[in-house]
Amino acid sequence: MAAVKQSRNLFFRACRLQTRRVLQAMTIAAMERGRRSRGAAAIGAALLLFLAAASLGAHANTDSNDVTALGVFYTTMNSPPQLKNWVSQNGDPCEQSWNGITCSGSRVTAINLSGMNLNGTLGYNMNLLTALVQLDMSNNNLGGSDIPYNLPPNLEKLNLAGNHFTGTTPYSISQMISLKELNLGHNQNSTISDMFNQMTNLTTMDISFNTFSGNIPQSFNSLTSLKTLYMQNNQFSGTIDVLANLPLTDLNVANNQFTGWVPDKLKKINNLQTTGNSLSNGPAPPPPPVAANTPNYKVVQ
Repeated sequence: MAAVKQSRNLFFRACRLQTRRVLQAMTIAAMERGRRSRGAAAIGAALLLFLAAASLGAHANTDSNDVTALGVFYTTMNSPPQLKNWVSQNGDPCEQSWNGITCSGSRVTAINLSGMNLNGTLGYNMNLLTALVQLDMSNNNLGGSDIPYNLPPNLEKLNLAGNHFTGTTPYSISQMISLKELNLGHNQNSTISDMFNQMTNLTTMDISFNTFSGNIPQSFNSLTSLKTLYMQNNQFSGTIDVLANLPLTDLNVANNQFTGWVPDKLKKINNLQTTGNSLSNGPAPPPPPVAANTPNYKVVQ
């Protein structure tokens, strides 16, 4: 299907190019006839043909909101020259085959710019990219500040790993109900909100090698599709009991400040790493007994 789509796009592009050439040739011929005959009709025809050619050349295939968002994004990344065909204004990402951009029809559906030595940060209006399902900006030099709030709302895969983002993870991530893969690993994020109640489609989450601290958010227990969770090398504390009922097959909580006991359900995970904590792998102690009712003593005067 991809090959068919590419061939179709090349065919239509060739047709547009050939049409422009024909119109330009007809324009030149008509203007020459007008010059020789000095006839108003011939000059008028030449002008019409010129306008038609100009309008054809100015036609943009990409949705205007996508063009606006990517233009701003290019600017906030300091207009990197390694991004072939990118411009800050009046671009056409889908028609001009911008580096790292995938389109479906007139909409941008994926951005993959991993390992491109990019700096700056994400654009402030990336929420305009409503058809975007994949954003991979991993292994660059982006950040130095918080992850911007206005992220694409309908993402299925978000990868910002290996950058320099700091501060609080934006609450807008919690509104991405279609999100399946989230990777914020190897940054300097320090705060993660209790915001996971709606993220029931999430299957993979990597928040390792940050500076997150405090207890695991209680809303983690809503991640009912989560199979893989990497939390190692942070400063999390408290227990890991909130993870006990998740369908995990791969869990790494190593090198934090967790205490207490490893729940029996988690011990059944084949890929379980808990070293570097104060966790006990022994049997958890039984719950404390229910206190007996205190008898009522009548005070004798």
